[in-house]
Amino acid sequence: MRLGALELSLVSDGGFRLDGGAMFGVVPKVLWEKFKPADEQNRIRMATNCLLVERGSELLLIDTGIGDKHDKRFREMFGLEDGAARLPESIRRAGYELGDVTHVLLTHLHFDHSGWNAIDAGGRLVPTFPKARYWLQRGEVAHARNPNARDKASYDPRNWEPLFEAGVVELFDERAAPISGVEAVRTPGHNADMCIVLLDGGEGQKGAFWADLVPTAAHVPAAWVMGYDLYPLETVAGKQHWLPRAAEGGWLCIFEHEAEQPLGRLVAIQPGRLSRRAGRLCLAAPVGASGSRFPERIPRGESMSMTYDLIVIGSGPGGYVAAIRAAQLGLKTAVVEKDPHFGGTCLHRGCIPTKALLHTATMLDEIRDAGKIGIEVAAPSLDLAKTHAFKQRVVTKNAKGIEHLFKKNGVEGLHGVGRLVGPNEVEVRRGEEAQVYRARFVLIATGSVPRGLPGVEIDGVRVLNSDHILELDRVPKSLAVIGAGAVGVEFASIYASFGAQVTLVEMLPRILPLEDEEISAELTRQLKKRGIKVLTGAKLAGVETTADGLKLALEQAGTASALETELMLVAIGRAP
Repeated sequence: MRLGALELSLVSDGGFRLDGGAMFGVVPKVLWEKFKPADEQNRIRMATNCLLVERGSELLLIDTGIGDKHDKRFREMFGLEDGAARLPESIRRAGYELGDVTHVLLTHLHFDHSGWNAIDAGGRLVPTFPKARYWLQRGEVAHARNPNARDKASYDPRNWEPLFEAGVVELFDERAAPISGVEAVRTPGHNADMCIVLLDGGEGQKGAFWADLVPTAAHVPAAWVMGYDLYPLETVAGKQHWLPRAAEGGWLCIFEHEAEQPLGRLVAIQPGRLSRRAGRLCLAAPVGASGSRFPERIPRGESMSMTYDLIVIGSGPGGYVAAIRAAQLGLKTAVVEKDPHFGGTCLHRGCIPTKALLHTATMLDEIRDAGKIGIEVAAPSLDLAKTHAFKQRVVTKNAKGIEHLFKKNGVEGLHGVGRLVGPNEVEVRRGEEAQVYRARFVLIATGSVPRGLPGVEIDGVRVLNSDHILELDRVPKSLAVIGAGAVGVEFASIYASFGAQVTLVEMLPRILPLEDEEISAELTRQLKKRGIKVLTGAKLAGVETTADGLKLALEQAGTASALETELMLVAIGRAP
């Protein structure tokens, strides 16, 4: 995956287990176990996530995991996981060889961060990465060679002395930049000289490898500090200094020991309260949530701009509202929409344009009835072209509102037809061009389409659905509406006001069958009062084209009848 000019590959030395109480210090188990369930020995599962950073001809590795120098007792104590996830194999799976690594940057020298620095070669330990320079904090080396009683067990000289013997060590103080865009920064707390690593790929794309300042996503709260930390108050201060910057800048955060969600972004728990003193931050998605694991490896060359926490397919009310809220909660979110504008059916072919037409129809009726309240006006006429222009202005204004909300909340819009092509993968196709995007979560909000009528061809000329009638450029002399649900009744009312002779046909015993009977009865009375013919318990048996329009064959209470109409609207509901 790309972070600006930096090519990143998350690699792993497998998993291990540490005591949960030690990992969370004074935080009560009843709290931390919600995020990190403990086994029967009170141990929680940890990862050894390392990071490869490629820039040009240089390839840097941050930390080297646990290694392979440990005996059976050690392996059982820490629950080391065997298998293909060991670091050398993980590096090869990422498309590199050990000889490709030009720099190794060590955040500190504890056994779980420096284990693959050296390997056995015929009974002699030699650097694992033969062409690499190893970058170590000078103060950390001094402490590792003369540790205190508390952390002596955390150091193994076999992990660094062979490097000095080979003459491949670069010592630094406070800060170092082994390659452009990668900077180690001394951040005491876990010990006196541990480093975090800041990443800057340019164009505002930044990240941080937190090492043991924030070992897992559950350690983001400032006060959640490991019992292992020698200087816990400095850990708190380090979090309060760096994490708000990461949240404000939208940095990619990499958690070295996080087994479930090693990558993510931070978000303020309460919008507007983010400050360097508050520390009220959390990861953008719940730790350990079902399906929350980020794809293990994003292919080389794929940009971070092509990866998201959430991709929503569909920008109707279900999609765009969810996308905006997700972005407000800190998720990097994109919305895929096949139409030129966002808003979906509701905005472009449903609720909003229909209500605009209904508003015009209501105004017509009120003007016609103005004489009843003492206002005398000439008989109004309808300019349907201007009515459609008004309708479009309403739609456009609302569409721009959605675009503004997307921009305001950082939601990215992707135009094209979206489809799932694999786990966490969405293809977006525009014509002959297609691009695959990745996301931790995919929300399908593709809405519905007008339902067809078996045996009847909806041609968009004489037989219409709700999409067609919204664009109708004339008022027909007569209109038969098949289906007296919400859509059918609404269009029957609109076109009756516009001057068409409307017949409303419903197969069930009453119109609006999902509403209360009293409502159906009263609305039937009002529609008939306005000159709309209402046929209930009537079934459409056939449609025949005539010179003037259509001839409908109806069956009602066992009696056949015919209905001639210029146009017919099929409004029998919607299908996914």
